[in-house]
Amino acid sequence: MAQNDLSAAEQWYRRGVVLEQQLVQQAGDSEDRKNLVLMYYNLGVVARIQKDWPAAQDWFTRALEPSQALAQESGTVQDLQTLADICANLGSVSYAQRNWAEAYSWYSQLLPLANTAAQQTGEAQAYRRLGNCYEKLGELSRLQGNLTAARDWLGRAHTMWVSLFQQAGTPEDCRGLVTCCRQLALLGQLTGSPAEAWNWYRQALSLLEPLARESRSVQDAQDLSDVCHQLALLAQAGGSPNEARGWLEQEMSLRKTLARTLGTVEAFLELCDCYELLGNLAQTRGDQADWYQRAYQVLDALSQSVNSPQIASALARIRQKLAQLLS
Repeated sequence: MAQNDLSAAEQWYRRGVVLEQQLVQQAGDSEDRKNLVLMYYNLGVVARIQKDWPAAQDWFTRALEPSQALAQESGTVQDLQTLADICANLGSVSYAQRNWAEAYSWYSQLLPLANTAAQQTGEAQAYRRLGNCYEKLGELSRLQGNLTAARDWLGRAHTMWVSLFQQAGTPEDCRGLVTCCRQLALLGQLTGSPAEAWNWYRQALSLLEPLARESRSVQDAQDLSDVCHQLALLAQAGGSPNEARGWLEQEMSLRKTLARTLGTVEAFLELCDCYELLGNLAQTRGDQADWYQRAYQVLDALSQSVNSPQIASALARIRQKLAQLLS
């Protein structure tokens, strides 16, 4: 949504808040209260899209208490799902601000709501929300250093996503399963189990390759290149440089396409990181210099149009490597 559209939406929602507040004060029936919750919620969504995290947190918090009251009074699935949406968004906003403990608390509050909605409706979308909740609780446990809890939550998430993928097999289910596999792989790396991490990344790869071909999604291609990168690092650490080169060459092909498609500094920096790693693995000084030169040319061109500390740092590092090779 364009910025002008977001600003216009925010203005209308703010007017809606004033109107619904008046109606709630006058009559206070459930429909008026639901509409007021919706106005608060929509303003929270607009602020979240704009990455105005304090404002988003404020609007979602305003929606929380009346939504809790409505859910307790009616007990309907719709009111429970509205409350679940609010908790999920508060968790997302806390996560974006790197407040792991607070995010964990919100997802913990979401869990029974998501579980109830899944049991009452039996709908795949409700079970997807439950799977996402398990996965987030696992990730947040890891970020807070509780790796045992992380493994438990991620195990539940994996079971849920496997079931969804086997039953429906939608791209959304595939992506949920991929995310879970990648989280489990990272957990394997953190617990000193490279073989476990390798297996989880390979599972993610087997899901992502056909998904990326069919969807032609930039995000799927990004995820696939990230998995290739991790497999390369694991192969290198395991003493298999030739296998590492193979994964890096796959990554390089994806990174080139992403850099051309996105045109962002981040995309070109990731491509240069790949060139640099290939240079580190090269068997001759000439091949090393070739890979570093490729990285240097991209970085030098970027530096002409973008003033970035990341680019300057990468350029200095590559210059030093080239000077050592060519001296």
